[in-house]
Amino acid sequence: MKRSGFQTMSPYAYPFYTMIHPKDGFQEMKMNHKGSISVTVLIISVYILVQILYRKLVDFDLNSYNAEEISSFRVVIIMAATFFIVTASNWCFCTLLDGKGKYKDICYVAACAVLPMMIMQVLAIAASQFFTLNENIIIQYPMLVSQGWSLLLFFVGLSEIHDYSAKKTFFSLLLTVVGIFIILFLSLLLVTLFQQLYYFVATIIFELKYY
Repeated sequence: MKRSGFQTMSPYAYPFYTMIHPKDGFQEMKMNHKGSISVTVLIISVYILVQILYRKLVDFDLNSYNAEEISSFRVVIIMAATFFIVTASNWCFCTLLDGKGKYKDICYVAACAVLPMMIMQVLAIAASQFFTLNENIIIQYPMLVSQGWSLLLFFVGLSEIHDYSAKKTFFSLLLTVVGIFIILFLSLLLVTLFQQLYYFVATIIFELKYY
């Protein structure tokens, strides 16, 4: 049964409703398929853009990054890879734990979860132009709150889409962290293997060239 009030809500406005009412929002997403792949892609794309701007534009007194050394391409790759690794790890383990959520649902939950951090970072970019180092707490405290809010959204969202209890959701998140390290380890092995293969083939070509 569809709930009243959701039918006319724009799919682009729905994540903001979910940000304020996570339990109802994620329940509606699961029951009546309110999640949207296009919205997920849009939010993550904007989030990556904000990460680049945050690193480059936040005033140097408050910025832990060196704006001159920031590579936009590198930030895009790292953010996109992080999103894929986290969601893929959760999907793999939750499938084994009889989770009901599909991969696109996990991606939608993750996209909704980053909204508080993204909004706060946009505000921090503007506010940092007026604050001094001694006023850093004015920005840092809301940033910590937004990060906690994002973690809560991710937790509640996974609980709803997988139909887990709080205890099982926490356990699935622990397994997700383990899965992240496994994926990173296998990726490192794969990169090392391709490097060795590349050098091996390059050596053979070099030897044949001067044979």
